Amino acid sequence: MITLHLSPPGTARDGVRTPDSAPPSRAAAPSLSSVACARADATVEAVAPSADPSVHHDTLREGALLGLLLATSTWLWVAVVDAVAGQPFHTFAILGGTALFTTVHCLLNTAYALMVVTAVHGAAGEPSLIMALGFGSLLLEFAFGMVTALLSQLGVGPVAWVGIFGGSLISLGITMTFLARRHPLAAWLRQAEEAT
Repeated sequence: MITLHLSPPGTARDGVRTPDSAPPSRAAAPSLSSVACARADATVEAVAPSADPSVHHDTLREGALLGLLLATSTWLWVAVVDAVAGQPFHTFAILGGTALFTTVHCLLNTAYALMVVTAVHGAAGEPSLIMALGFGSLLLEFAFGMVTALLSQLGVGPVAWVGIFGGSLISLGITMTFLARRHPLAAWLRQAEEAT
């Protein structure tokens, strides 16, 4: 999301006079358009305060938080799908047991989240990384489709499509929402498209 900040001539955003411009007229009243823009600007900042690229983001903290969120939500999704299918924890049992599945699942989700967050933070300086991240996401979903097809034939059954592939789509949605709330992904994508 691009935030446009309009200030009266001769002032910076915080009201400090810039050295290379004339002082603003004291008698000049703000125009209706500048008031409307300032109000819209305040609204945009209130909705997405952390989408400001100047805000420092801790990659490890943000990646760990996203990884925990993804691991928990997809674990619960698979457990609910198995329960609704009348086979509680069946997928977990096929994939090594509940303890092993949970451990590996959490580690893989955290590693995935750290890689994605690192790429997004890198996109602040090189917007074309957003395009690479989008392409990588498509490839990962294709890989999940292949793994799901294999698991549906090797014991999990047709419920794998809802549990595993559905969980990967839920994970993608959570990832995109989480990152879009914290980073100006759309603006970086536009910059990358303009550069190519």
